Amino acid sequence: MAREFAKLKRGAKKVLLVDADSKLPNLALLKLSRWYKEHGAEVELLKLNLPYYPGKKKKRVYLDELADRFDIVHCSVVFTTSLGYIFGERVDFGGTAISLEKDLPEEVEKLPPDYSLYGKVEEAIGFLTRGCIRKCKFCVVPRKEGFIRQVATVEEVVGNFSKVKFLDNNILALPTHEKILAELVERGRSGLQVEFIQGLDIRLLTPSNSKLLSQLKYGPAYTFAFDDVKYKPFVEKGLSLLTWRKPWQIRFFVYVHPSMPIEHTKFRVEFLRKHKCLTYLMRDISCFSHPLRDFYTQLARYTNSVSFYTNHSFEEFVQFQRSHNLLPHSVANLCISTWNLKHISHTPTQPTLF
Repeated sequence: MAREFAKLKRGAKKVLLVDADSKLPNLALLKLSRWYKEHGAEVELLKLNLPYYPGKKKKRVYLDELADRFDIVHCSVVFTTSLGYIFGERVDFGGTAISLEKDLPEEVEKLPPDYSLYGKVEEAIGFLTRGCIRKCKFCVVPRKEGFIRQVATVEEVVGNFSKVKFLDNNILALPTHEKILAELVERGRSGLQVEFIQGLDIRLLTPSNSKLLSQLKYGPAYTFAFDDVKYKPFVEKGLSLLTWRKPWQIRFFVYVHPSMPIEHTKFRVEFLRKHKCLTYLMRDISCFSHPLRDFYTQLARYTNSVSFYTNHSFEEFVQFQRSHNLLPHSVANLCISTWNLKHISHTPTQPTLF
């Protein structure tokens, strides 16, 4: 299928860039800002801050009401949960939620970001690689970006910043990743702090790249994923290679979907806690409309409450909230009975791509 590109308006004097729901400065908008400014345009940013979670209050936004003041309006939408709240007939929409086939034009993609669009930005963001070798059923990256390949150098992403958040989806899958890690280790000696915020693939850990990871100035926590109980042998092997880690220095994304057995979710959370690893529960969007949505919400709150998670069980967390009237008894009973596998209801739906 032929790729579709953002609609640039050459000769534009006033440009509005709309960030619907990004959690970080939106990289595509940063590059569009650079292109338009280099072509003499005045660029403004509008952040809508639409929440990802279903059920959160959202205002409908009609961008055509602003279009008369600008020569062109570009709007980036990342999450599908934002659709239905943003409207505009005269707006160039883009972003993962809009289309997996729409890219920036090459002349824009190759430009460095214009961080001034978001005011004071203290860390660089960007991709060293695009694509992935995996085909996780809940992930759009293989469809959107294809197979893994390098798209930028460390210098091109980092520039003059002393901190960087890399957006790569699977840096360890790149055949030359150790060369990149070695460069980051060397730059770390001069103060560069790095983080691969999408996580690292624990199945690809080796003694060699594990040693390089240990030498990085990394923060705040090394992140991996434990998305299915069948990956337990890989997680165990990976943890055996991370002997240099301190307790609670490693974090795991734990993907959950209502079709997954509760005992599998419980096993992964308790396994990671036993090995002194932090857990970040990645709830599929279908969890928010499921009969057990309150259970998934409380489990996410538990894993996010680091002081509780590192010292107490999930049942103790629920009981504490109930005893302090922070949680209705009915919800507390649901959580405890579900956790103890006495109240299990699985809905065989397919994971939602987001």
